[in-house]
Amino acid sequence: MHPYFIHVFQYTENLAQYLEKVRDLGENIPEETVWRTLHDVTKTAGAAEIDVLDPFQLRVTNGRIFCRLPLNATSETDTRDSLVVSHNRTAVYAAPEILNKGTPSESTLSWSLGYLAHEMATLEPAFCDRQGTGNKTNVIAEIMQGLKPQNSPEHYSNNLRNIIDKCLQFDPHLRPTMQEIQATAREHIS
Repeated sequence: MHPYFIHVFQYTENLAQYLEKVRDLGENIPEETVWRTLHDVTKTAGAAEIDVLDPFQLRVTNGRIFCRLPLNATSETDTRDSLVVSHNRTAVYAAPEILNKGTPSESTLSWSLGYLAHEMATLEPAFCDRQGTGNKTNVIAEIMQGLKPQNSPEHYSNNLRNIIDKCLQFDPHLRPTMQEIQATAREHIS
């Protein structure tokens, strides 16, 4: 007798697909889901060296969002040029210090987490080519000038807006640590 192994795979979609679906339905992502994502990703980030996150690297199953490891870009070019084209707009996810060819650090991930939380809350990338030209130069210039995202998650709590704002600080020394983000997120999940 030969043993049989059965593998059951649960359908997952990446966060970009999930965001598009929510946007198409005209809905919002519950605030607790954004907080849980910040919490869960910071927990996972402790076990991996992560430079840049984007919505294609996170998976969604039954409304829970989790990391698909390894998250690191596969080459220096991927890290330096981290961008995603969605809805005919080019979005740049890399932190200013990465765009300036600096060394990734924990604060780089803090930027990415703030960016992802912003995108989950607004259903729009924080920095993207809003004209749909495919030109990332203007998007990178906005980030490098320290500009804040144009759209703000007004219908979410001040606490969530504050952590997003702190994570998206141009100066990496002003961004919260992973432990600070995780502790803040833990306070807001049940």
